[in-house]
Amino acid sequence: MILRISLLMLLISPSLRAQHSEEGCGSVKTPDASWEFHLQNLITSSQGSSVKSRNAVYTIPVIFHIIHAGEAVGNYPNIPAGQIAAQIDILNEDFSAQGFNHTLYPLNAFSNWAINQGLPAAHLDSLGRVKMADFQIEFCLAHMDPNGQTLAEPGIERINWQQKLWPNPLNYTNPTTFRQYLDSIVKPGSFWDPVKYMNVWVCDRDSGVGYAGYGLFPALSGLPGGNANTSDSVDGIWLYPKSIGSPLKFSGGIYASPNVRGRVAVHETGHYLGLRHIWGDTLCGNDFCMDTPPASSENLGNPSYPHGPGSCNTPSNNPDGEMFMNFMDYTAGMFAYMFTESQRIRAHTAMQNSPNRKLLGTHGLCEIPSALSTHLKMERLEVYPNPAQNTIRVNVAESVIKSMLVIGLDGNILIKLLDKNECNISHLPKGMYILKVTTTNGQLLMGRFLKE
Repeated sequence: MILRISLLMLLISPSLRAQHSEEGCGSVKTPDASWEFHLQNLITSSQGSSVKSRNAVYTIPVIFHIIHAGEAVGNYPNIPAGQIAAQIDILNEDFSAQGFNHTLYPLNAFSNWAINQGLPAAHLDSLGRVKMADFQIEFCLAHMDPNGQTLAEPGIERINWQQKLWPNPLNYTNPTTFRQYLDSIVKPGSFWDPVKYMNVWVCDRDSGVGYAGYGLFPALSGLPGGNANTSDSVDGIWLYPKSIGSPLKFSGGIYASPNVRGRVAVHETGHYLGLRHIWGDTLCGNDFCMDTPPASSENLGNPSYPHGPGSCNTPSNNPDGEMFMNFMDYTAGMFAYMFTESQRIRAHTAMQNSPNRKLLGTHGLCEIPSALSTHLKMERLEVYPNPAQNTIRVNVAESVIKSMLVIGLDGNILIKLLDKNECNISHLPKGMYILKVTTTNGQLLMGRFLKE
């Protein structure tokens, strides 16, 4: 696939080549036929199963391993926590069919395909279109490390590669050697238990690498051999720092362009959950999802609907064409916005059957530490600026504030003020804090802020 993409890059515009470098996928180790055969058997046997109801919601704790060379937090590639938090928001929106641009879906999208293929009603929306699926999978920033200690920055481990005596990631100037570097040095030297965490590695890369992320497919219980080439020490995804988050959600991030929308992580998480590219990585190939029309190849940029009607004939995708807006295509992040019901079923099957997926979310890693639990059962408080370095303020008039408390993640009260709606935090260590306000009429308000 890398060879085919490389040849394609020579024929398309510089702007599209730049898009692939900023947003492209390097997941070349697709599962073999035995893995797919096993997954299809699991999908068939799980129909009607009571192990997990069809409406079950899974929660995946995420840990971002940010690799840097000693740069201060907020200086590339040691990207700020706000950028990571924005990415989690994007994952939760996109996997629930609520992405910022989901209303772009055409009113008649793939309705002919649905009729021609006789798709079940569960795969269609009220207009007869192929349904944009709510995956019922949620993501959270892990609050605790493998030793049970509360993380100063939820979901983040910052690693100085120089202190680890690792080579500089910029030394690897092509896709093969860079991936070998990650899979043989970085990942084995830093992964957290993949039964409990979704590991996401973040580091800079040479422009010659040519892609912005890659994700590994889940191993499946009962399948002998390599299990989709996924071992515990490498399981997870890698992301280019400038592809993470979105300036629409966090303006203080470091992005490849103003058009970054965090969809690289969405695409790679799709692979992590067992999803293939919609073109099946070959001419009019098979992604094993009945509700995604066949595609002749990957799509880049911003196609318009219908795109490529008749490009594939077995079965024919005429007249509706290819599902370029699917997250498992290569369409630019600003213009992708959907998964399908068949893709949801694949993901849930992986969550139910993969040794490194089926227990995710069952270890209390998404929960706020108990010392903070009483502080969080309150109405929301807006804190700004956030992140902050010197002073924070709240959206409550000073005249109605009785007290303001700044609380550490261990539950200890660090600052207490009376009759104030702003607070000097310049002396506090970097990290996440809770802000609790009590008003003169007894109302309790709570918010969080990040000290940088």
